Formats: sequence, structure tokens, C-alpha cells
Amino acid sequence: MPIIMKDAQPETPKPNNHDHIAEIKAKQAARRAASAQEAEAAAAPGQNPPPPPPPPAAPSPEKIEEIAREVIAGKWSSGAERVEKLKSAGYDPDAVQKCVNQLLK
Repeated sequence: MPIIMKDAQPETPKPNNHDHIAEIKAKQAARRAASAQEAEAAAAPGQNPPPPPPPPAAPSPEKIEEIAREVIAGKWSSGAERVEKLKSAGYDPDAVQKCVNQLLK
């Protein structure tokens, strides 16, 4: 008569690390391919996506001086708030500050 152990569990196969890594890589490749297909589908058929808009033209030195005089007059706030306002208006805060410094010499 064979001996049967009550607590014995059937041995489960150990996962193969190489198989797991290969599965992850396959899933990643599938996601990348799907993303590329979605991007292609978003573009109009037979057309290339439109080019990005050109960067805004730099303001003239005369305009920088005009803004610098407004800064001196207090129309652009001060500190970080002024920097943000100048940036959002399309001005280089460093160029404006340099002009302010020249005007106040």
C-alpha cells in the first residue's frame, strides 16, 4: 500500500525568468507599435502633419527701451511677477532688465 502524505502539495513549476522578460519586452513593443499607429492615424491621410509655428520675432531695441521705461514707471510690477508678465507678453526679461539698468545709470 502506498504512503500518502496529507500535507503534500503538487510541485508548481518555477517561473522562467527569461520567459517573463521576453513577455514584458513583447508587451512593450506592442504598445510602442500601437502608439505609432495611433499617431499615423491622427494625421490626415496622405498629408504630413503641419510644421510647428515659427518662434516669435525678437522685439526691436526701441521696443525694449519703451518697455524698460514702463518698468521704471512701475507698470509691470516687480520681481518674479514682472518676469512672468514680461515672458507672457513675449519679452526677454533679462534684456529688459539690462536696458533698465542702462537707463538708470
